[in-house]
Amino acid sequence: MTEQKLPEAIILRKIQTSNCRFDTSGEALVALTKAGVSENVVMAMMDAQ
Repeated sequence: MTEQKLPEAIILRKIQTSNCRFDTSGEALVALTKAGVSENVVMAMMDAQ
């Protein structure tokens, strides 16, 4: 969703309202950061676990 330039608020809401299982390993977090995923979105992914 980040690559498609969706607003952060929409991404956060989708994470909050969906059943999610994210890979939050160290490698995945580095890849997400390099891909331009915001800190707020990464934190929401970690909180969704």
